[in-house]
Amino acid sequence: MLSELFFPEGLVGCAEWRHFALEQSPETAPLALLHSRDQPGLSLIVVDPRLVEPDYAPALEEADRAALGGGDGADLQWLSVLTVQNDPLVVTANLLGPLVVNRATGTARQVILSLSGYPAAYPVR
Repeated sequence: MLSELFFPEGLVGCAEWRHFALEQSPETAPLALLHSRDQPGLSLIVVDPRLVEPDYAPALEEADRAALGGGDGADLQWLSVLTVQNDPLVVTANLLGPLVVNRATGTARQVILSLSGYPAAYPVR
């Protein structure tokens, strides 16, 4: 399944990357691919952060919720970007700066959970 996503502010450090396609398929589940429409050839591996850290329960600021179109949270999908380190057996998940997607509208936003204590490079086991 391919879903078109729009990040109005882009990603942190890459504000020009705003248009993406989220590719989710049974063959790669629970992993998904986030393909940049603005930077051809760029894809990010993403995963539901609760699969990496079962106790992951970040609070979404009201400003972020409003930017995503409001709602009660039922339509929100949280994703963490995975990074493969120099050793391909070492993978980390960004729990500090997750991507939040409003599935109803396709609007997405990278949020920074600066006071959460979550790391940007959480080891995936």
